[in-house]
Amino acid sequence: MDYIQYLLLRAMVWAVGLIPAGALRPVSQAAGTLMWHADPWHRRTIVNNLERALGGEKSAEERMRIGKAVFDNLIYNICLFLRIGRYSFEQIQEMTEGENLDYVDRVMEKGKGLIFVTAHFGNWEYLGIMGSIVLRRYRPVSIGRELRNRYVDRYIHALREHTNNRLIAKKNAVFEIMRTLKGNGIVSFLADQIGGNDSVMADFFGVKVPTVSSPAYFAARTGAPVVPTFIVQKGERYTVVFEKPIAPDLSKPVDEEVSRITQAYTAVIERYVRAYPDQWFWMHKRWKSKRAKKKFSDSYRIAVHAPNWIGACTEIGRAHV
Repeated sequence: MDYIQYLLLRAMVWAVGLIPAGALRPVSQAAGTLMWHADPWHRRTIVNNLERALGGEKSAEERMRIGKAVFDNLIYNICLFLRIGRYSFEQIQEMTEGENLDYVDRVMEKGKGLIFVTAHFGNWEYLGIMGSIVLRRYRPVSIGRELRNRYVDRYIHALREHTNNRLIAKKNAVFEIMRTLKGNGIVSFLADQIGGNDSVMADFFGVKVPTVSSPAYFAARTGAPVVPTFIVQKGERYTVVFEKPIAPDLSKPVDEEVSRITQAYTAVIERYVRAYPDQWFWMHKRWKSKRAKKKFSDSYRIAVHAPNWIGACTEIGRAHV
């Protein structure tokens, strides 16, 4: 069954590749309209989320337009990702530009490593691919969950590493994250969805919600600054934007810094969602008050509080999940 699913994926990739570039957007919009009507569960989540977050700012008509655009953009971005193997390094470079690269360079000069925090925003799958092109001499490490189907996982993994970026499995990430930061490397996290057992409460669109705090824990323990990073699509071009670094204060208690840093990058994510509401993944039930059950998240808290945090991760790697 796994191999059949893999063959179906390859057939989908082949079919998407047949769509002319100029027709990709209209086809995605048509498919998005179909999904908007055929998927009442996600549509309801989107509508409820938009009303909760933007009900006082956007009319019902505007929220409906944004909601449908979420489906359109999701399908469009999936199609673009599946076509990534058709583009050469030079072609991807031509459609990508970076903004505020000096923030990254200044942080890396300090030798503490760097933590990117991003969101399910724009074509987030492209962010790792295009971000590595923009960064040129750096090789970011992204954390990804392994798929159950090993054939599909191997294929998607290869697509995600199409350029100079590197993807590591989430279950083995603790040691790799610490080793990367210790070597003045770059690690990327998605931090816009509901947090697990190690989350902290942060304000998001005026509501306190459990928020992923793992990037903040690593920053507060290692001294690596956090740089919120986003990929903004404008027509057929993409801009990878690096926001102002959030520097940890190592003289402060770790938990205090974790709360401050988590709130700081959550505020930046909110700013981007407000600016480009149709480019965020509104299908996620972000405003649930109950924390997600994520055992892996607990290992972050253990690791960053361990006195010998490089050595301790060996034991954590044996014990977690």
